[in-house]
Amino acid sequence: MNELAIFISPNNEIYNKVLFWKSKFKSQFGNQLFINHPPHITLANFYSENDLLIIEKLYNLNQNFKQALSIEVLGTDEFINDPATKQNTPYISVKNSKNLNMYQKNILNSINILIKSKFIANFENNNYNLNIKKYNYPYVGDDWKPHITIGSFKNEYLDSEIRKEFLNEKINFNFKVNMISVFKIVNNKHIKLEDIKINNG
Repeated sequence: MNELAIFISPNNEIYNKVLFWKSKFKSQFGNQLFINHPPHITLANFYSENDLLIIEKLYNLNQNFKQALSIEVLGTDEFINDPATKQNTPYISVKNSKNLNMYQKNILNSINILIKSKFIANFENNNYNLNIKKYNYPYVGDDWKPHITIGSFKNEYLDSEIRKEFLNEKINFNFKVNMISVFKIVNNKHIKLEDIKINNG
């Protein structure tokens, strides 16, 4: 069974900004969780034995999704005691729009029978547990905070100057989404399987 992820890749301006901060944090803290991952917004992350069928379903979905999708970058933020890592995760914040929310749900509904959750339903937030049962993914709908992760760090991060510098960075961008990407994750390495265009004009 493979671990797969469905990503939105940011435009070049945001991509390079994220790489800049990843490099800066890595130079201070070394290799940490997520620090070497390519910049992305995660729509879903799961296990599956049906890579090709999932890609086919996503092609079909994207041919028929006619709503405009755009990403509004709001600035910098952080998850303190991130429930996914039990560490501290600085990130680029993205607005969860109605269309983006609907698009994510459409994806999960279209592939639900083909996937298995990589998350255990024992979150303190019971909405995450309910989402796992319904979608095989915890961060869905109003319980999803779309973002672009820089890395995840232990508590030495909390008193660092780089944290203050990052949180004071003003980042405001918008870009249109016309493609998603499917990645296979092997030993923490991200291998792109497919780019899939969205037929939304």
